[in-house]
Amino acid sequence: MEIIIQNDDLDNLAKNAKDLPEEVLGVSIEQLSQAISVLVEYKRTFEYNLIKKMEDDQATKMKFQNHSGAMKTATLVKGSMNAVKDAFDLYKQSGFDPGEIGDMVFKPKWSKAKEAAKLGRAKSDIINKIFYEGKKFIKIVESL
Repeated sequence: MEIIIQNDDLDNLAKNAKDLPEEVLGVSIEQLSQAISVLVEYKRTFEYNLIKKMEDDQATKMKFQNHSGAMKTATLVKGSMNAVKDAFDLYKQSGFDPGEIGDMVFKPKWSKAKEAAKLGRAKSDIINKIFYEGKKFIKIVESL
């Protein structure tokens, strides 16, 4: 990827950064900040579409060859389980002890909650209201 700042490429500018005037350094930082924002949005768009395609295909892994020829594997990773903000009150109002699924500085933990959910339907129902799945993401590693 080539990024040009004030008619010079980024690699050249970075190699000579200590010799650049403050104005060029300032412009470079501003341009890079804008480019980073755009790249983050592009990555988010590509990741969303890859997740959607993998879910539609019921796939959890996808192999591909990157631009330099290395084999890579993209893995669809489930998001971690998170608790809603009013989890303590919700669990307590349902007649259960919040300490059962979290510490008394109430911080519900999925590992405890999924065990407590096995203790009856009412408890399972309220735990399903408290926890939600976090954002899915793609993890890319070297393929074997």
